[in-house]
Amino acid sequence: MKLAVIIGVEEYADSNIARRAFAATDTTAFGLVIRALGFEEADQLLLVDAQATKTTIESKLRRTFRSLAVEDELLLYYAGHGFAEAGRGYLTCHDTQATDLAATSIAWRTVLKQLSESDCRHVALLIDSCRGAKGSSLGDDPLVYDEFEAFCAAEEGRACFVACQAGETSWPAAQVKHSAWGANVVTAFAGQDKSALNSANLLTSTSLQTYLVEAVPRTLQRAYSDQKQQTPVSYGPVSGNFVLADLGEILAKRKDSATAHLSDVHRVTLWRENIEGIRSLAGFKKTQAVPDAVNSYARALVTQLAASEIEQDIGEIRDKLRQEFSFKRRDLEATIPGDGTGSILTPYFCYSVTVSLNPANPAEVIWRRQVAEIKEPEQILSPAFELVFPKKFSAVEFSPPVPINLADFIDQLEETGDQRVKLDYDSAATWCKLTIKGIPGQIAISPTNFAIVHPRAESPRLLLDAFFKIQAMLVDTYDVRAVGFRRD
Repeated sequence: MKLAVIIGVEEYADSNIARRAFAATDTTAFGLVIRALGFEEADQLLLVDAQATKTTIESKLRRTFRSLAVEDELLLYYAGHGFAEAGRGYLTCHDTQATDLAATSIAWRTVLKQLSESDCRHVALLIDSCRGAKGSSLGDDPLVYDEFEAFCAAEEGRACFVACQAGETSWPAAQVKHSAWGANVVTAFAGQDKSALNSANLLTSTSLQTYLVEAVPRTLQRAYSDQKQQTPVSYGPVSGNFVLADLGEILAKRKDSATAHLSDVHRVTLWRENIEGIRSLAGFKKTQAVPDAVNSYARALVTQLAASEIEQDIGEIRDKLRQEFSFKRRDLEATIPGDGTGSILTPYFCYSVTVSLNPANPAEVIWRRQVAEIKEPEQILSPAFELVFPKKFSAVEFSPPVPINLADFIDQLEETGDQRVKLDYDSAATWCKLTIKGIPGQIAISPTNFAIVHPRAESPRLLLDAFFKIQAMLVDTYDVRAVGFRRD
């Protein structure tokens, strides 16, 4: 089993401890990226900011390490302040106190001892816990690495990567909204830069360290006008036999989707609709009457009551877009016309939010959030997009270039005899619904759209993966052309 422990402390309860810039962003992004490598969400222990208290970290680590088996693979990523006292290194927690550092932090010696006593024989540590951005440290001394070196030397199957040499600063890179080291770790594990991999598309301890040593200075050169010194460090295997991740299958799938499927993403919309009671709107007052009819007055009331929520929604998404995509002010065109809608036009796509009266029940409203007008499909598949819209949408809808002949589509699909496909349609073939075993969601088809709808919100990547699988099955496997998917 592949397991990950990911801890990021950016904000500290003690105001005397400075925030650790981008620690939360780095760790969250890392957790998202490694899901594709077999580290399922359920097998990740993610503790960020207020979740990462001393008691919680100690308890979770102790129980996780005790459960490890010989065949397990463990990734441990920590981003936060670090320090040394009496020659021992410490990781800080959300509730660490500046006036009692050692007692309110966790000794790395304790963590490494528990790991050594576990049955796990494949452990990789990723530590971004050096001096602060201003060159200062907590306590008298910066974090020391002797304990990491000894841990890795004691047994094969252990590797450790540290963001910089002892006494150096791990610098934030505001342009990419990550630490310089963290950004490149995410890039390497995502397979976004093949120079981080060996010739077999494996991310090894050697290939990762070689990449970080070259990539981190490049990131700093772009982020700062003056020279910043930061030298990533690693301990453990140097032969290249220690494999952190196999990117072969992911890169192959990515290549296939890029050549055969991405062109259709231009015609895709990601959306989700929620039905809520009108009383839930922020502007609704207890003294107001709930509409009992669908008319112009009720529609105008909904627009008025939801105005502040739409403004808040657009503001939050705009801030996230600027953070994750490094957009400049002029790159984003936000519009709130006061008619129950709001939108943000970006260089890559358009995000919009709409609230309307439910035509079936005037006591309810329908919220719809969507991304459409996609200009750069690759950006929709990026980690940045996942961070802006985590589990925000529940459907992916394709608008065919010409109306779908449903009768032809049904006939072609039934001719395949594929037992995985379950079809339902009316006698006049004006609508069609189908499910495909192994592909999540229900597919609803009309002459003007092809939608895959999930019962709950999912990650954009999962939604599009389902779309690509259906696309490949219809076009490549069975040559079903009625939907209008392109054949590149």
